[in-house]
Amino acid sequence: FTEGAQLFPSRFFYSRRVGARPRGEADGAFVDYPEASTILGAAKLTGRLRSGTSVGALAAVTAREVARVYDTTAATTTKVEVAPVTGFGVLRGRQEFGADQATVGAMGATFTALRRDLEPGSALDSLYHREAYAGRLDWNIRFNRGAYVIDGEVGFSHVRGDRAALLRTQESPVHYFQRPDARHVRVDSAATSLTGHVATLEFRKDGGRHWLYSVFASRESPAFESNDVGRIGNADGQVAFANLRFRETRPGRLFYNYTLSFETGGEWNFGWDRQFYTTRWDAEVTFKNYWVTNLTFWIDRPSQNQAQTRGGPSMGYPKSTVFIARLQNRLGAKNGWNARVYYGWDPIGGLTNRISGGLSIRPSPRWQVSVNPNYLRVIDPRQYVATLDSGPAATYGSRYVFATVDQSTFLMQIRANYTLTPDLTLELYAEPFAASGRYHGFGHLAAPRTYDLVPYSTDTTATPSIGRDTTGAYVVRDADGYRRDIGNPDFNVLSFRSNLVMRWEWRPGSTLYVVWQQNRGFEDDRGEHVGFGDLWDSVRARGDNFLAVKVSYWLPVH
Repeated sequence: FTEGAQLFPSRFFYSRRVGARPRGEADGAFVDYPEASTILGAAKLTGRLRSGTSVGALAAVTAREVARVYDTTAATTTKVEVAPVTGFGVLRGRQEFGADQATVGAMGATFTALRRDLEPGSALDSLYHREAYAGRLDWNIRFNRGAYVIDGEVGFSHVRGDRAALLRTQESPVHYFQRPDARHVRVDSAATSLTGHVATLEFRKDGGRHWLYSVFASRESPAFESNDVGRIGNADGQVAFANLRFRETRPGRLFYNYTLSFETGGEWNFGWDRQFYTTRWDAEVTFKNYWVTNLTFWIDRPSQNQAQTRGGPSMGYPKSTVFIARLQNRLGAKNGWNARVYYGWDPIGGLTNRISGGLSIRPSPRWQVSVNPNYLRVIDPRQYVATLDSGPAATYGSRYVFATVDQSTFLMQIRANYTLTPDLTLELYAEPFAASGRYHGFGHLAAPRTYDLVPYSTDTTATPSIGRDTTGAYVVRDADGYRRDIGNPDFNVLSFRSNLVMRWEWRPGSTLYVVWQQNRGFEDDRGEHVGFGDLWDSVRARGDNFLAVKVSYWLPVH
């Protein structure tokens, strides 16, 4: 489904939805759960006509899926339906115009539909939407020989289903309609449908010797929902940005070329709570030896985060500052390298420090090897942990528990390509990964729209306090015998993934692929900082090996 994917906008069609893992529940002593939905049949058509019309269509049907559940008491195995029969449909058309080259552009339309075969009142009927529709009109107009561009779109979404399924959607992380301090949305427990809209508009000046600029605005209504066929992380946003750039493309005494840019803008929800507002300065300089450096400095202003409490009241976050510097040698050099430093901080102890780079070498025309290490240290003083009951009236009767988390991540991407003959190649990709997180400084939100916490003492005789039980889990205690277990969020994770591919084009147009894939992993709750040595420990972790063979044969039909 990925071929021709550029024709389909991902917000409205995301190919991984077709055949995705089921979401139905199946509990038991032993559960054999399907990892994907079987695709019973699918067809896809994409193409472009001489008239400048591009078309795309996709239809697919996935099967009813069941999980096998074993009951140790009755010594029986039962089948539980976890996904219904589902039909997908996508249509896309795009027409180009403007043959005189002074004004050119395109207008397009997309429509998606989904239908599930759900039995009313069943467990799956309360989980899935029965029907989902979405569509959009989009345009891209370039005039004055491409110097100016107008981009935009308008779209809609509409989902239908059981009241329980629509309630689940309204309270999902995409929407959080249940937020107790929200003034512009509310949960409708009787709703059986949800309709939303999106719109974007951008005007850019892309041509000219020195000055370029752009303005951009978009809105995504709180009820917009396209995740049945497309992809959306969160709704309820209104965005506005402006960008101004100055560039010099004529070589001078010191620089081959350079670009300076300034950007400002932010996002507000439909209740006009500012979710972020940023001001950013960038500089890119190409030196006379063709080395390139990039410098970035930006400031995020104090704002609100409507999702930080996971469905609770809006929470504030402070101003933050970021500085980034990057340097690389000449593009196309036989041996290439780059280095990048990212440093960010805020006034309440937040810190982000990333050091990354890359090295690419070509020992011979047959060999190409690249290594990209990356180290990240993040201290987040307001990491969400849990929502507990019996909270103060100021936070609507709940306790929204946060902590400082100290995270470290080390990963390395390794690629190696070897050409034995023009028709026979070996390609290796490997990524060892290690990460950790340790939590401390617990407390609960003192009041909505702030980032102030009521701290938990580590002295268990004080109230409120936090300590560990015999299993290592954290326990929150308060007056009058209040005691709640919030587990142990500390973690260490190791992962190693690799692919080794042999590609042999044994005759023109006909190719044999042999793939060896590894997927290894390990995790525990030590919370210890990771280092370079942990990357090699990931290679020794337990995991799975996969071997796959693919053959394509070209039929010379005339």
